[in-house]
Amino acid sequence: MSDANFTWIPVFRAVADWLIGFEARQPELIQVLKQVGIDAGLEDKNENAQTIPLQVIDPFTFFCMFMKYGIEKRKQLFARLIEVAGLSVSAPTDFDGVPSANAMKVWMFPYQRKREEWMIPTLWSLFRDARTRLDAETFARALKIPSTGFTKLTQALFYVAPDAYFPIDRQTRPWLLTIGVPRPERTLTAYLATLEAVRKHSSQPFAELSHGAWESNQSAPFDAQVAMDYLDERYPNSYTGTSHIAAYRTQADQQLAFDPGTNPAKKTTLQVFVDARPSQIPDERIGDYPAEKSRNQHLGSHAPRLAAGRQAYTVRVSSMDELVELCNWYEAKQLPPPISALPTSEPNVTTQPLNQILFGPPGTGKTFATVDKALAIIEPGFTGSREEMKQKFDTYVAAEQIKFVTFHQSFSYEDFVEGIRASTNEATHQIEYATEDGVFKQLCNAARRRVVQSTGKPIDLKGRRIWKISLGEAGIEEGVYEDCVKQGLALIGFGTDADYSGVKTRNDIAQRYQQATPKRDASDYPVTALNIFIRQVKVGDLFVVTQGNLRFRAIGEVTSEYLHVPRENDSYSQGRKVNWLRVYDTGLPYAELMENRFSQMTIYELRPGSINMDKLAKLLAPAEEAEDNAPRVLVIDEINRGNISRIFGELITLIEESKRAGKPEALEATLPYSQDKFSVPDNVYLIGTMNTADRSLAGLDVALRRRFVFEEMPPRPDLLGNVAGIDLQQLLTVMNSRIEVLLGRDHLLGHAYFIGIRSLEELKDVFRRQILPLLQDYFFEDWERIALVLNDPRKAKAHQFLSQPAYDEHTLFGKVGFANGSRWQINAEAFEEPESYLSIYKLTEASR
Repeated sequence: MSDANFTWIPVFRAVADWLIGFEARQPELIQVLKQVGIDAGLEDKNENAQTIPLQVIDPFTFFCMFMKYGIEKRKQLFARLIEVAGLSVSAPTDFDGVPSANAMKVWMFPYQRKREEWMIPTLWSLFRDARTRLDAETFARALKIPSTGFTKLTQALFYVAPDAYFPIDRQTRPWLLTIGVPRPERTLTAYLATLEAVRKHSSQPFAELSHGAWESNQSAPFDAQVAMDYLDERYPNSYTGTSHIAAYRTQADQQLAFDPGTNPAKKTTLQVFVDARPSQIPDERIGDYPAEKSRNQHLGSHAPRLAAGRQAYTVRVSSMDELVELCNWYEAKQLPPPISALPTSEPNVTTQPLNQILFGPPGTGKTFATVDKALAIIEPGFTGSREEMKQKFDTYVAAEQIKFVTFHQSFSYEDFVEGIRASTNEATHQIEYATEDGVFKQLCNAARRRVVQSTGKPIDLKGRRIWKISLGEAGIEEGVYEDCVKQGLALIGFGTDADYSGVKTRNDIAQRYQQATPKRDASDYPVTALNIFIRQVKVGDLFVVTQGNLRFRAIGEVTSEYLHVPRENDSYSQGRKVNWLRVYDTGLPYAELMENRFSQMTIYELRPGSINMDKLAKLLAPAEEAEDNAPRVLVIDEINRGNISRIFGELITLIEESKRAGKPEALEATLPYSQDKFSVPDNVYLIGTMNTADRSLAGLDVALRRRFVFEEMPPRPDLLGNVAGIDLQQLLTVMNSRIEVLLGRDHLLGHAYFIGIRSLEELKDVFRRQILPLLQDYFFEDWERIALVLNDPRKAKAHQFLSQPAYDEHTLFGKVGFANGSRWQINAEAFEEPESYLSIYKLTEASR
C-alpha cells in the first residue's frame, strides 16, 4: 500500500460539501453532469415506458455517475467537475481504495414509472444524516428502494464520507472474515457494529483498509462464494436458494442460477443456468438443456423459468471475467416475450415413507430427529449445520408446509379432522355454529391445492388495500363464482338490478337502494356493502374470494371502477373488472393466509393483524405455482398418548398408502359434520414419535401399527465423551444394561440427558433432577432395584447415592416384628464425588 496516494479523498469531501445545497435544485445537478461530459444514463421512463429526460437525482447517484467509468476517464470528469463547480481542491490522480460503481445499475432509484414520491427525498435525508449521524429509520427506508441494496448503500456512504464509513462489498468481505468480523445483517445496527469492529482492529483510515482488501483480492482464486458475493452486489435482494442452488433475478426479471455446492469456497467451476444461448461464448462452454431434459430439481422452487419443462442452457464459468461477461450479455440481450404461466417443476424425489413412527425410550432424540425427517421429505439432499437445518425447518413451519401437534388424552377427532365451533357473526352479533377444519384436514386441503389460473407475473403489494369478498353463497350459488372467474369480474348481489353508476356519496347509494328496494331500510348492511364495493375499493386493490368463512379460493386485482352488469337469472349486477391472479381448484384453509377466520360479511377490508401479508406475498410470488403438489408434513409428537380410534376415526383407513387419493385402490369417506367427501392426498406425510416407556396408556392401536413404518431410536452412548475423568459413554452403557435385565429395553435411558454436560456440577444436576426421578418412575419406587442400577451395593458407603438408615422399630411402633419394609434415603454428599459416578461402571466390591 506504499504506492497508494488517496488523492481522491479531499475531492470527494469537497464534492459532498458542495452537493448539500442542491436538494431543491436537482435539475441543475443533471445539467452539471452534462457540462462535465456525462450524457449517458440521464434518460428516465414514464408510466407508458416512454423515454423522457431525467429531472431528479440524489447525491449518491451523482457520485455513481462518475464512478461507473474507468480510472482515466474518471480523472478527467472529476477535474472538469472541479472547474465547473469552482471547488478549491486539486484534481485526483488516483482512486486507490474506492470501489467502482456498477455501470449497469448506476441509479439508486428506479424509473419514474415505478418510482414513489418518498424515494428521492429519503436518499437526500440519508445524505444529510451521513454528515452527522445516521438514522436507523431512514437507513432502513433507503434499503426498501428497489435499486438500492446494502452493498451499494455502504459504497455510496463511503463516497460521501470516506473517513466515517467503510464499504461492505465483495472486495472487503473476505478481509473482514480474516479479522473475525462476520458478514453483517442488512441493518444500521449491524453496519455500525462492523465499523466499530474494524476500528478496534486497526487505526488505519478506512480508505487504506479498503485498498489493502482490494490488493489482497487480486491474487484470490475464483470460486462459488466469490461469484455469490458478486451477484449479491449486482442483483441486490434477489437471491433465493439452498446449499444446492443459488438463483438471482436481473432488473428485467431474467433468472440465472447455479449449484454452489455445500462448500462454495471450494467450488472453482460453475455451470450457470440461463434462458438463452450466448452467441459470443465458445460452444465447448455451453450445455444444452431441452425442455424434457432433467436437471437440478431445486430450480423448480427458486428459478422456475429454468426448470425442467423449459428450454435452458448452462455456461461454464471459471473466472470473474467470464462471470462478468456472461452477466453483461444476459442483461443486454433481447428480452423473451411475456409468459402467461410459470412451469410446474418436477416434484422432489424422496425415499421417506408416507407414514412413519420414531420410537424409543426417553431422551433418544425422537423429536429432535423429526426436523431431519421432515426436511428429507420436503427438500431431499439438503444438508447443513443443526442451526441451518432448524432454520430451514422453521421456515417451512411458518409457510404452513410443516405442522406440529402433540397428542394427549383430551385430543379428539374434532381437533384433528373437523368439529363444530361457536363464533359471533360480526354483522348480526349473533352466535353461530360452524364446522371448522382440524389440523389434519387443513393440511390435506392445502396439500391438494392446484392453481388453475394465474398471471404468472410478480405483483408489488405496497400501497394496496386487501378486501375479503363473497361471490355468491358457497355451495349454493356456485354459478355466480364460476361466471366471475370466466369473465374477469367480481359481482355482488345487493341492490337488485339497479344501476349505481355516477354515485358520489354513501347517501347517493342509499337513495338509489331505497328506490330499488322500497321495503328495505336504507340503513341496512347492503348499503354499507355497496358503498365499500363502489366507492372505497380502488383500482389496484386486491380481492380475496372466500368459500364459507374457513377457506378462500381466489385472489384478484381490481382493474376498473364500478360497472353495471345486467344479468337475467339473478341480481348479481354490481360489478368490478378483476384480473384473477390466483384461482384454486380447491379452497385453501384460511390459515394459509389469515391469522383468524373470515367473517360472513359479504365484503370488508382485511387489515394487518387479521391477514398475514407475508403469506399473501408468498401465495402471489412467481415461484408459488411450483409448490403445487409440494409435500406437506404433519409431525405428531407423543402419538401413543392419544386415543387413536377417537382421533383418526374413519381416516385410519384413508392414510394407508394404497388408499391415498390418486392410487388405484383410493378411497374417500363422507365426513360426519360437514358431509364433505374426503380423501388423503399422496403428498401428505405423517411423522409420529412414541415414547416406549410411557406406561400411562395401553399398547399402541393395532390398526395404526399396520399402517406405519416403525424406526427405532435407541440410546447412542457413542455420542458422549468424558467429564471430570468420568467416561459418560461407559456410564450410560452399563446403567442401561442393568435396566434392560431388571425391567426391559423399553425403559432405557437416552443419551440426550448427557449431551452437552461439561462439568461435574452439570452431571450432578442431571442425576439429581432427571435420572433419579426417572428411575423412581420406572421402578415404581422400588429403591432396592434402583440401587442395583446405580451399583450402590458394590460401592463404598460414601459413594452410594442411596442408603438405608437404621431405625428403632420398638421406638417407632411400640413393638417389634410390625414393620415389613425398609427405609431408604438419598445421600446428597455422594453426588459431589466423581468416584460415585465412576463406581457405577467400575465392578469393585464395596469396602465395609
